Amino acid sequence: MKLNRFLSITAVAAVLLSFSSSLPSQAALILHVDASNKEVYLTGSDTGTATETAAGDFRFAWRNGDGGGGGTLGLGATVLQVSASTLVRYRLGVSTGGSGGLEVYFSLADDPGTFTATGTGARISYAIFDAATQATLESYAGPLPSSETFAPLEIEHIAVPEPSQWAMMGVVAVGIAGAGWRRWRAGRS
Repeated sequence: MKLNRFLSITAVAAVLLSFSSSLPSQAALILHVDASNKEVYLTGSDTGTATETAAGDFRFAWRNGDGGGGGTLGLGATVLQVSASTLVRYRLGVSTGGSGGLEVYFSLADDPGTFTATGTGARISYAIFDAATQATLESYAGPLPSSETFAPLEIEHIAVPEPSQWAMMGVVAVGIAGAGWRRWRAGRS
């Protein structure tokens, strides 16, 4: 009986530990980096203002470092909805030079004043980046500060399970099966 209780508690603890790294953070907007599928996507929403550029459009961005020397990915208008204007430019820039940088940049056609930006969850592949740029993106530890009035953009990595995680899940599964078998065998006697 004590062994069964120990195995049950151990199984629950192992499952919670193995999935704790994938719990969503509490940031307003989150850039998810899915390394197993080589995709990025935005979720959540935040309210802020944009800054007028020399070109006459209005931008809002999150950046750290250069953010463009390694590769630039057009995110597409489907990754973010804006409440009061039309998106005209959108990109994810990753710099592999120096300390490595990251930039998520959006530009609006006109000044919406205060507006809400909402991530749609639409996935965009970054497989076009070379291996060094992919590695920089996949290892970047956020959050990215906003150059405007938005909260920092949180970076959420969707990890590929390590072999040790698979082994731990296997041990837990064998332990649960063993406890069930013992209980079944005890019931037959």
